[in-house]
Amino acid sequence: MKIFNKFFLITILVALGIGVVAARAAVSDPYGYKQVANQAELQKTIAGASDIPSAVGVVVAGALAFIGIIFFVLVLWAGFIWMTARGDTAKIDKSKNILEGAIVGILLVSAAYAIANFIFGTVVGSSGCTQQGGTCMDVTQCNAMPGYAPLSGFCGGGDTNQCCLPKTGK
Repeated sequence: MKIFNKFFLITILVALGIGVVAARAAVSDPYGYKQVANQAELQKTIAGASDIPSAVGVVVAGALAFIGIIFFVLVLWAGFIWMTARGDTAKIDKSKNILEGAIVGILLVSAAYAIANFIFGTVVGSSGCTQQGGTCMDVTQCNAMPGYAPLSGFCGGGDTNQCCLPKTGK
């Protein structure tokens, strides 16, 4: 059971670490990867998403679905052991431990998701920009990119940090 708890803790820490790195990389385009991708006419989607935070969201949603399935199977397995214990206290205690571990695991995963969702949705505040198809970055960087224009009101950080959107060709 301790191995199971360590596995969940390591999984949560790795997922949060990947999310932090991906979110920081998506906040700005310091290396000009979007400009290079546009000039090279590369594929603009990753896992059906047009930007890194959305792609990370697809991966996280898949991982959460998988964790939900594991939770469901563990609850069923614990219930099966308990129902077939026939009064054997060792089996009942084993099923209680499995059920307790599954509940603690799903609570930890849910709490980690809620905290990460709050931090990246409220504190970082770039969700409105990414929904518009842009990236939060410095205005001078955005103006230096051909085919892009800054849009204010979606990103935190004052007037210098704005949403950089591709210009629509009309």
